[in-house]
Amino acid sequence: MPELLQTLESASAADLAFLDAERAWYSGGPRIQGRPKQILPLEGWLNCLAMAGRGWGKTKTGASWIRRQAGLYPGVVCHVIAPTYSDLRGTVFEGPAGLRAVIPAVCIRSLTYSPYPEIVLWNGSIIRGFSSETPDRLRGPQATFVWGDELAAWYKAEEALYNINFSTRIAYTTDDGKVIQPQKFYTTTPRPLAFLVDMIEKRRKDPVSGEFVAETRLIRGSTYENRENLAENFFEDLRQYEGTKIGQQELHGELLDLTESAIIKRSWLRLWPSSKNNQLPWFEYIMVSMDTAFTEKTFDHKTFSSDPTACTVWGVFKHENKWNLMLLECWEEWLGFPELIVKAKGEMRLWLDRNIIRSKRKSPTC
Repeated sequence: MPELLQTLESASAADLAFLDAERAWYSGGPRIQGRPKQILPLEGWLNCLAMAGRGWGKTKTGASWIRRQAGLYPGVVCHVIAPTYSDLRGTVFEGPAGLRAVIPAVCIRSLTYSPYPEIVLWNGSIIRGFSSETPDRLRGPQATFVWGDELAAWYKAEEALYNINFSTRIAYTTDDGKVIQPQKFYTTTPRPLAFLVDMIEKRRKDPVSGEFVAETRLIRGSTYENRENLAENFFEDLRQYEGTKIGQQELHGELLDLTESAIIKRSWLRLWPSSKNNQLPWFEYIMVSMDTAFTEKTFDHKTFSSDPTACTVWGVFKHENKWNLMLLECWEEWLGFPELIVKAKGEMRLWLDRNIIRSKRKSPTC
């Protein structure tokens, strides 16, 4: 106890302010205290992703983690990345849950915003800001700790991520000789993006157990977990999104199927009901689409042949008062130009005749 009192007596005002901010986050009142999911362990991970709904507290979690790392390890370099420069300054640095909100003013030795935001703390640690719009700026600087906010909203995200992987390369050695390995922490509301799926599903072989384990520690969360700190009428407005794809993603932090980000989404696809007894609807239009292959790029110089021509036939019809498309036929075949014309005309006539015979109506438009 005397040694502890002596240490506290010799601590600076910045030291005490930092310790008080940490105490408030770990064990303070309900509007300050971090929930268990928001408090990352010091060790045992290299990459972490917090994927949660809007209002869960992702930005405050990231900012509080950076404060802890920068405060605990004097002279360390930390990088923070946001989607845009405006997000970097307005949310990550100056926002109500950003770095300046969680780091006591007495702990900040200097703060600059040109050309990009940078905080220098009382203990010599540096927190530098970057925008995903200019990922090449991450090529030169190096860091020990990285926090990326709203990862799914980054521009040039994959380029920024591999530059981060190359630049996060400095292990930190404490005064007692302990080596702290670099860590990367990302926070985001999910979107169906391939690189995000890859980050979650990627596995590595554990050198001790020999088993394949997740490379990224995953934290999931819902907007409702932070209800006590959000306005009640905010949740009234959210009722309309419950049970929808938007609600799953933006409120409950669920990663939707990748096909939901495609031009044609999987949720749009339906099978024609078997109750129709194989009776197809009347098609207002019939479209025959040909993807031909007659360019040098698609010509195989080893086999002296081109890629095949791909064909799809589509029928446009109304069902349940909505316009729909039905895939009627698809095939691929190696065809020369004269044969292709004959095949295309035959395909159109075949489906036109079927449509007329079945319904005894006038010919649809092609």
